[in-house]
Amino acid sequence: MARLVDDGVHLIWQTDNEPGSNSQSSSTPQRNDIMYVKFASAFTSSITNQQSVLDGTTLSIYPNPNTSDIIAVNVQTEQAFIGQLELSDMLGQRIQSEKIQIGSGSTTITKNISTLAAGLYFLHLQTENGERLTQKIVVQK
Repeated sequence: MARLVDDGVHLIWQTDNEPGSNSQSSSTPQRNDIMYVKFASAFTSSITNQQSVLDGTTLSIYPNPNTSDIIAVNVQTEQAFIGQLELSDMLGQRIQSEKIQIGSGSTTITKNISTLAAGLYFLHLQTENGERLTQKIVVQK
């Protein structure tokens, strides 16, 4: 018998590595509980917010969605700092990482993304004080 297929995203995870009971209630998860979440509608590749802002620092990426081999990463900030720029996939696996010098005002960095497959990625900028800005990147080939 075929199962019902819908356009929702279903996420199942376990709170540790041991087999446990299934928990779908609104109660607080306990050790060994298996959690289940269903998102009612499917995700799309459209991006409505193309900037991340934190304490006077703005991170933006263009073009986004991207069909070329190069993206421009723009950081606008009131105070210069040394940051860590990290590109990760949807599973959180680090693809690229580099330490960068950000000047006060506007700084634009170009990144080569020719080796990336089509999909959704995340660009993280971590400041010296540990604050983190994250921006989605949609790569279309």
